[in-house]
Amino acid sequence: MMVVSDTSAITTLLKARMEILLKDLFGTVTVPPAVWAELLAFHPDLPGFVLLRPAARMDRRLARTESLGAGEAEAIVLAMELKADLLLTDDLKARGVARAMNIKCTGLLGLLLRAKRLGLIDSLRGAMQTVEVRGGLYLSEAVKNEALKLAGENE
Repeated sequence: MMVVSDTSAITTLLKARMEILLKDLFGTVTVPPAVWAELLAFHPDLPGFVLLRPAARMDRRLARTESLGAGEAEAIVLAMELKADLLLTDDLKARGVARAMNIKCTGLLGLLLRAKRLGLIDSLRGAMQTVEVRGGLYLSEAVKNEALKLAGENE
């Protein structure tokens, strides 16, 4: 499965010490140079399954990516070029642009739901708490409750 990511999911999982989920779910995750640089600014050692790959056409931005950060814009360009199966992004604007370009997207919570369904984590509730406390991710109560319902963990 070809997966391209922006910074958010990878950095949150690195801070939460849960990055192995990326390898277990996807084998490798490919990132463009802007994401690579953002990751290295906060994490001096990146796991070997995070692969740097510049897009062939990074000399221009695609239409509709002008309002996005460099990492999100490059990730969308790379996902299109590689015909990625999935783009990992938690940025709502980036998701909207990617979906308009027929790029399938998920965020960190979708990744955790997938890990739960595949038996890679025992508890979505526990994983969400870890990414909130250690990873610094904010999730509203409504979002958490909906995710727990989807995972069959609602009380």
